Amino acid sequence: MNYQDFIQQQQEKYPVLNEIAELLDPAESKNFLIYTHDDPDGLLAGAILCRQLDKAGHNYQLKMPHTFELETDRVKKQLADKADNYDGIFIMDKGTLKQYDELTEIISPVVVIDHHYTAGEPENCLLYNPDGQCCSGLQAHMIANLFGETDSFDDFMALVALRSDWTIMPMKGVIPEFVEPFYQMASPNWENLLQPFSGRPTWMEIDQREKTLLLNQISELLFAVSGGGFQYFYGDRDAELAELDATWLCYEDVLALADVVSDLQAANSLEEVIALFPRKDLIEKIFSYFCEDWDGSLELFESSFFYGELGPVDLYLFTGEDTPLMPMVGSVKLGNISRSNDDKPSVMVMANNQTEGGGHFSFRAVGPNIHLGRIADVLSNQLAEEFNCPDLITGGGHPFAAEVKIFHTEIEMAIPFTRLIQHLEKLYQLAQKASDGELTGEAREEAISLGLSYLDK
Repeated sequence: MNYQDFIQQQQEKYPVLNEIAELLDPAESKNFLIYTHDDPDGLLAGAILCRQLDKAGHNYQLKMPHTFELETDRVKKQLADKADNYDGIFIMDKGTLKQYDELTEIISPVVVIDHHYTAGEPENCLLYNPDGQCCSGLQAHMIANLFGETDSFDDFMALVALRSDWTIMPMKGVIPEFVEPFYQMASPNWENLLQPFSGRPTWMEIDQREKTLLLNQISELLFAVSGGGFQYFYGDRDAELAELDATWLCYEDVLALADVVSDLQAANSLEEVIALFPRKDLIEKIFSYFCEDWDGSLELFESSFFYGELGPVDLYLFTGEDTPLMPMVGSVKLGNISRSNDDKPSVMVMANNQTEGGGHFSFRAVGPNIHLGRIADVLSNQLAEEFNCPDLITGGGHPFAAEVKIFHTEIEMAIPFTRLIQHLEKLYQLAQKASDGELTGEAREEAISLGLSYLDK
């Protein structure tokens, strides 16, 4: 199936895409408010959509707030006395949440483009969250094709979004069925990104560290520059970076690459790619700080330890304080552990206390047996309800990667960490019952909903 046929198939399966296409019809100029996640997938999704809106003659205002879930209060304040200025809003890569229905009381339509696990869906929004492993960058690319034509640069951004969000792993030949039509269409024009070579390994080389891809290195670079959705910025170390919004730097300089596509397609090293950015000196400086933090955190992860077994999966735990780049370094450490144990499926649960208040839980997996997004979703919802601050505790993710962020600076991590351990203990008990053949019916369904996805096979 070619890519255009695939998009048409999606339109038939998800008629909401036809409503979105009608909304974006270039026959009438409109004005949109767009919110997207500030990680590479989110900002690239925003870039792909906004490029097409420009071509179609639409106006828009793009915002990339530093939370995963979009706080409805934030949007309500933004729309105060201004809702009539917009013909709709887009919420991209920021979770599929029932609370987004609140916004339809103020403005309509509310378009939600997302690919994360959801325990409940908004009923009054135009929601596109397909049943297939993808990322918001690809979803934006598909939507752009509903009302215009994408080009090879849009393909480049979607490829980087797919890799940075762990949807594709070309080195291992992992291209999900949902992504295959796009990948077959786009990859021939970007072969320079997909040739393995010996070079500095990135945080995406988990199963081996001898070879890398330029696609992986670019994805890591954009993660480093943007802050990766984790707000890893370096203004406290360098006066030149103190007043800089690094996420917008990344967004704007990536878009500038559209003018040098032929040079980008000819690049064979990360250095050649960096040289193409308008503000390459700033990007080089940020990346050097990233690499410095990487080396320091890798040493800290030597303290991670075996916690127990969840059915066929080994579980490891890491705790730290103000640990930079925790999820990515933990991924590499977990890969090392899994390889040393005959590639056994493994999960790393990471807890990071922030001395200024609040903290961060991160979950990474090698192997598909545990759905980490479900664990993060349950934990974040529990904590948000317990502390009565849903706008300051957010979480969610994918089967292989998930996060919970606690932005409330007055919350000490003792209670959140206790809730995490209680959840892991419940999973452990459910896994033990399943192993003993004692888990059936509703209890089995509960175990699957809480994260033990191997029971669903």
